[in-house]
Formats: sequence, C-alpha cells, structure tokens
Amino acid sequence: GVRCYSSVYGVFAVNDLIKMVAATDSQKCRRLKLSSPPQLIKFVMAFASAMSLTAIHISLHGDTILHKFTILENSIYLIPKRYYRILNYMNIDTLYLWKLVFPFRLSYDYGWPCIPHVESIADVRNVVWVLSFGLLIAIGVSAFRKKDGVVMWSLALTVIPFIPASNILFPVGTELAERLLYIPSMGYCLFVGHVMGRCKNFPIKKLAFAIVVTAMTWKCIIRCQDWKNETSLFTSALDICPTSLKVLNNYGQLFIKSDPAHAIPYLEKATSIHEKYTIAQFNIGIAHKVAGNFLAAKKSFDKVLERRPSDGQTIFILAECMFLHAKELFQSDVEASRRYMIEANSLLDILVDSRNLQALQLRCEIVSNVAEYSKVAESTCLEAIRIGTEHKSKKVALHQNIALDATFNTLGLIFRQAGRNDEAVKCFLEGLEENPNNFDIFLNLGAVYVDKGQFDLAKAAYDKAEEALPGTSADLKAFLYVNTGWMLENMNQKLEAMRFYHLAITLQSTPHPQIVTNLRNIEEFCKNNTCR
Repeated sequence: GVRCYSSVYGVFAVNDLIKMVAATDSQKCRRLKLSSPPQLIKFVMAFASAMSLTAIHISLHGDTILHKFTILENSIYLIPKRYYRILNYMNIDTLYLWKLVFPFRLSYDYGWPCIPHVESIADVRNVVWVLSFGLLIAIGVSAFRKKDGVVMWSLALTVIPFIPASNILFPVGTELAERLLYIPSMGYCLFVGHVMGRCKNFPIKKLAFAIVVTAMTWKCIIRCQDWKNETSLFTSALDICPTSLKVLNNYGQLFIKSDPAHAIPYLEKATSIHEKYTIAQFNIGIAHKVAGNFLAAKKSFDKVLERRPSDGQTIFILAECMFLHAKELFQSDVEASRRYMIEANSLLDILVDSRNLQALQLRCEIVSNVAEYSKVAESTCLEAIRIGTEHKSKKVALHQNIALDATFNTLGLIFRQAGRNDEAVKCFLEGLEENPNNFDIFLNLGAVYVDKGQFDLAKAAYDKAEEALPGTSADLKAFLYVNTGWMLENMNQKLEAMRFYHLAITLQSTPHPQIVTNLRNIEEFCKNNTCR
C-alpha cells in the first residue's frame, strides 16, 4: 500500500514538473518559470509526499522488521556482497525493459535458478544494462531540452510506477514478474505511439503501425488464455522456466490430490535442484499420503523435520501417516501396528501440550486402539470435545473447520467396548448432531442397538447408514452387510444373515476371517436345528 501511494504521488509530482517545463521561456536558458506559485506548491507537496512515503517504507526495513526473503522469493537478496546484488538487480531491471520492447517468452515467475546470477564485472550483461539505462537517460534529457511533454510524461509513467518493484530502494518478494509492468506498459505504449506519429516521412508508417498493433493484440489474447486458470498458467511457465523452484512446486501442487503420481516427479525435480527446499519436500510427503504410500510420506516428512524440527503442521501430518499405516497393518501384523500407533502418539506430545485441537482428536483415535493407553483414552477424547466445543463457542470455527463428529464416534466406541452402551448411544447421537450424514456413526450406533436387543432401532440406523454411504465404496458396503448379517443372526434369522454375509464376501477381494467364522457357525447350527 505504501509503495503504491508513493508511486501515485511521484507521478503527480512529475506531471506538475512537466507543466512547469512546458511553460518555460525558451529565450531564458529554459529556466523554470516560477511565476505560478500554485503550480510550484502542488509540485513541492506531491514530491514531498512521495519522498516521505518512500522513507517510511524504507524505515520499515530495519533489522528486526524486514522480512527475510528465501531463495524462492528473491535469490539476489541472499547474495552476500552488496556490489554483486546491485549488478544483478540492474540486470533484472534491464530484462523488465526488454519485456516491454519484446513481450514474448513470458512466464508468471522467473524465480531461481531461471535467471543466472551475474557473478563477474566482466559479464556481458553489465554492458547491456549500462547501454539500456544510458539510452533512457538520453531520451529523458532530450525531451527536457525540447520541452516534449508527451515523451516526458510517457517516461514518467513507465519509470516511476516501476521504481517500488525495481529492488533499487528496497528488496521485494519477486525477481521478475510480468504483472508488475501493467502500468509501465501504458507509458511505453504512449511513447511508441508518439514516436510513430512523429515519423511523418515514413511511407509505410500506417502499415507498420497496423502490423504492430495486430501482432501485439494477438499476443495479448494468447497470453490471456495462459492466465485463464492455474493449470494453463503453470504449464506455460514450465516451457519458459523449467527449472524455477516456484514453478515446479506450484505445478506439482496442482496434481497432489487428483494425480499424485504425476505431481511427485516435478516436486522431486525441485528438491534435486535445491535440497533445502522444504516446501516441495513437504508437498512430496502430501502426495505420497494421498496415494496411500504412508512410509514414503514418512521419509519426506522426516527430511522436512530435519530442517524445521518444530514445524507443527509437518509433525501432525507425519503422526497421521503413522496412524493410517498402523490401521493398514491392524489385521496382518498387530505388533507392528501397535509400534506405529505408539510412534504416532509420541509425535503429538508437543502439539497436545499447546492445546492443538486436531492433535487431540488424532490422539483420541490413537489411544482408543492401543491397550497401553486404555486408561487415558476416555479422558483424551473428552478433552478434545471440550476444547472443540470451547472453540466453537468463541467462534473460532469461522477461521478453522471444527468437526467433532469423528471424536464423538471414537468416544462412543470406547464406551461400547467398556459395556457402557447407554453412554455410547448418547455419544453417537451427539456425533450425528455434528454431522447427520456420518456413515461410521450410523454403523456403530446400529451395532450398539443390536447389543441392547433393540433391533428396530438397529435396522433404522443401518438404513440411514446405507443412505449416507459415501460414493460406491465396496469395503464400506461390505461392513454394512456384515453388521446387518450380525443383526439378523441375533434376531434368529439365520438364512437371511447368511445372504448378507455372502453379499459382503462378494465385495471383498479377500474375505474377512470374521465373516468366514460367522458363516461356519451358522452352517453348523443349521445342521442340527431348523433355520429360517
């Protein structure tokens, strides 16, 4: 905001200066005509405002206030020697000028290492920027001497709005960005139009003008298509800056949820270019987590924590990965599952101490699955619910998505396991108040009603579970059929129970051992008894 206002006042000051220059008497050495005090006062006020706002902005960049840019935002800022930083910033500003003259090969980001650093005074790019700025100064001096208000105004409109983004007065969070040339391009177009208008003896002036306008208009239309959405924008940037850390990370991030296998190579390329790039490393972990490769995700998150050991988000997601992997192993390797559960729980210690609600909710799920934690399972879940309810009452939910239905479900399971069925039912119903379409809660509520012999209520709960069934998940539908079969078995409807068990088996690649056992028990029962 401060930078924007300083640019506006700077343009006002130059506008007043141009008016005074245009009013000077050419017979008096082109001295400024100061016989109009109001015009001079306006100039002084605008100039003083621009300088004051610029000084305020620069003052904010003290040692304790200045944002410490990373290599992702401004790699030149990290160059130790100021002399070489200046050379690089001058090179970047020359590239901005070249983008005005030749607006092709455009990218939304030219971050490191897309533009190689100037590392020597002998670099030929130093000659280019000296000539470029020399040409600008020459044009400005010539316009001043000739009192050419249009050229002075076009230069002012090109240069002054760009100064805050030029890194000359203070560093900014990007090295080269075409969007920063929006207002300067207006001044440049004014200059080009004025120069072409002055070429009265140019025989094909109109044709040349028509060709330039048509070509640039077409280029503008094509470029606007690149900015249509993030996919087209990042894809076009990859063609121009295939090694830019920001481009590689942003492109990979697009596909983390929809196609993690496609996203991972781009993110890994970013980390191979800069191994300390923890943002891309974190996103690699997320991609593996989405793909269900929890151990691969763990490796990525471990690398992030090596550089950011107290990063709460990474710690939480790593713990979540360990918990999900433990659940995968629950049937095949109980001991390994238990170890991963314990590891996940220990990771959450620092977050739980800070009253992190998500960490408490995850810990609630973890401790409910590990026998060693059975004594603290109930209190942990109750604490998560208390803090979540407290957050909601303080309207923290406006800034954070607070969902307590899963926690109520877990607490209900704890009560059911302890034989406290009435308390379990109460928890499940409170969970449904949080989320009336929670499939898991309806499934568990039906199971408790079966335990209590309330089969009508159990059937109603299973009917609701079928309505809330997310998508076409075969595994979840199999769980529903198993629970329904168990309810029918308890109602002494053995044959109907067998039908549901068989339906569940058809949905599973490998029949669950419990289903096989239930079917065998029914078959044995029906050999010696009448089944219906």
